[in-house]
Amino acid sequence: MKVIIIGAGLGGLTAAFAFAKAGHDVQVLERSPKLNPTGGGISVRPSASKVIQGWGLQKALEQICDRSPSVTYRELKTGEVRTTVVDSFEHADWGTTRRAMVKLLHHVATEAGAQIRFSANVARVSDDAAKATVTLESGQEIVADIILAADGIKSHTRRTVLSDVGSPEQWDPIVDNTTFYSFDMAVSELTDDPTSMKLTENSNITTWKGDGGFAVTRYSSRFGRVGLLFAIQGETDQKSLWDEKGDIEYVRRFFSGVCSDMVKALSIAKTCDRWRIAEVPNLPRWSSQAGRIVLLGDAAHAMHPNAAQGYSTIIEDIGVLQFLFSSLPGSTVPEIVSVWQAICKPRAERVKEFSRWNTKHLSGKTEHAIGVSHADSLLDSVVPDRNADFSSLEFWKWNVEYDAVGEAKRYLEKKTTPSKL
Repeated sequence: MKVIIIGAGLGGLTAAFAFAKAGHDVQVLERSPKLNPTGGGISVRPSASKVIQGWGLQKALEQICDRSPSVTYRELKTGEVRTTVVDSFEHADWGTTRRAMVKLLHHVATEAGAQIRFSANVARVSDDAAKATVTLESGQEIVADIILAADGIKSHTRRTVLSDVGSPEQWDPIVDNTTFYSFDMAVSELTDDPTSMKLTENSNITTWKGDGGFAVTRYSSRFGRVGLLFAIQGETDQKSLWDEKGDIEYVRRFFSGVCSDMVKALSIAKTCDRWRIAEVPNLPRWSSQAGRIVLLGDAAHAMHPNAAQGYSTIIEDIGVLQFLFSSLPGSTVPEIVSVWQAICKPRAERVKEFSRWNTKHLSGKTEHAIGVSHADSLLDSVVPDRNADFSSLEFWKWNVEYDAVGEAKRYLEKKTTPSKL
């Protein structure tokens, strides 16, 4: 099968690896002249690590990732631990830098046979029942069996895919009034002893609940660095979703009365990026009417980052789509895409809703904490429930330990022939 992927970000490169490894002819079209891995840290939650283990990537990821045995919730003002939720031992919760992840994905995708073209600007896409076509600004036309549009939250392809539904602006990102200020620094700048600070005592994802603002941190022992995201609610002068003009003095003033570890980190920082939290509204579908142009990742379901599930749901989507193509060889591309959406779309939209809730929770806008306060909460005996309250361990387990490919297998068991798909 001929696969065209638009975008060489995390989603595009992950899809390139997965489909090239499965034996498909893969070409990635990236408008930038080179890889551009901007942004903060990356989490691969247990739900996604199940997929990655199936791809045989675990050993490669272990070279660039720290494993997190749990997720820690602290009070921003005091640093006191409020809740620790322990993850599954069997399936890792990994953390690394975006730069390291993109570099690895580029390497394994090209090694698997994917062709990655830079400075390849897409002018338009189209499809019918038999084929999909990408036209570049140079005039070149490329025909494929399927186009995967991994062109991000501001996807140009999304408007084409949904041109028959509502107004184009209806599917543009919804921008929240929360701005993230992103910092990254060497641990050696903070301390000689990483175990002496709350910021570096372990490699967990740590969220720091505040009032009108919050923080998310993660220590990377692999790279000797700590990443910090400070979130402040309120309007700014920012015109785009992301820029390099974070006002450090403003962040220092806002968080001046918080935990001493945070104050120390802010006093050392010299520059920071800032980006507005945004999400894509729930779309009527993730594919074109003909079914051969597919929105992937943030183009389909960009979400608030505060569940650390954005990249993981992308991995789940790709894992299910690749599995369906290998499991339904007699079905057409549109049939398979239809099944894929039926499996993945409800999952992503529920996680997106949780991510939005968690933005409010971390800013002190909700009553309940996740899990049991001041206690380790083991998940072994908990029954997962997608419809449970977001603060419950039942929902937490469904969220992070979801088995995407397993769900796809169960779906197919109920649909025994392609004609019933």
